[in-house]
Amino acid sequence: MWFIPGTTVDKALALLQDYNHHADIYAPAVAASRLTSRQGNNFRVYLRFMMKKVITVVVDTEDDARFIREGPNRASIPRESLEFTLMTTRKALARP
Repeated sequence: MWFIPGTTVDKALALLQDYNHHADIYAPAVAASRLTSRQGNNFRVYLRFMMKKVITVVVDTEDDARFIREGPNRASIPRESLEFTLMTTRKALARP
């Protein structure tokens, strides 16, 4: 459970559901993001996570997320990874 002072559940959900901008909001950890489909509160999303240390590691994921409003001040987001690809160095940087 998270408590985020100074905001509302509506504002937090709007930010979390804005998958087309996650790469801007959560950079540099999220290198690419896009909403691939939505049906009501069910979202299918593509996310690319990247970390550079000695080598570059990239993880591409396709996830299903369901946003459940549990009350006026509470929501939950069960999420399931459907596909997961791990790459390193040049090969990772060449893919979109």
